[in-house]
Amino acid sequence: MVLGGADCVWSDIRRLEAMIGGEWDGLVIAVNDIGCHWPRRLDHWCSLHAANLPKWKKVRASAGFDMDLVTWSGTNGKQADRTVRPWGGGSSGLLAVSVATALGCTRIVLCGVPMEKAAHFKESKVHQAGRLWAAADSHWRAWVKGSVMSQLKESTRSMSGRTGKTLGEPTLDWLGLELPMAVGAE
Repeated sequence: MVLGGADCVWSDIRRLEAMIGGEWDGLVIAVNDIGCHWPRRLDHWCSLHAANLPKWKKVRASAGFDMDLVTWSGTNGKQADRTVRPWGGGSSGLLAVSVATALGCTRIVLCGVPMEKAAHFKESKVHQAGRLWAAADSHWRAWVKGSVMSQLKESTRSMSGRTGKTLGEPTLDWLGLELPMAVGAE
């Protein structure tokens, strides 16, 4: 599961977990400052703004959240533990998909990555409350160019927005899961 920074991130997670009948127990990759606010286990954290990762890690640690994670960047730099190569551009959300792919993930679910001009999640201290993400359209072009989208359609689904409309939403069948058993059902 990739956690993006759009205002729909928390509702996307709730919808996904309602569909699967419990908390997500797979790999979790956070994008940018949402990692400061995700209270559960976080496996990987990535950003195109890797210079911010050290301060974001301090915020996460001060909240008492799990710090057993690996950081990633799309560029050379000492701020992240690892770098994704080759990196073809796009948003930090697309970088997170590249990280998931590099880790061998075959089913990637985007939560809070609608790739639309939407506000960021309300807890963000980086983005002005209610301000729409103006760069959405320019970053979206990297998602749809060349063979990128055809590769994404095999491995990636999204819970919202333009990515959800283009890639489709995940289903239990696509995730390789069965319907949760109803209470009292046999």
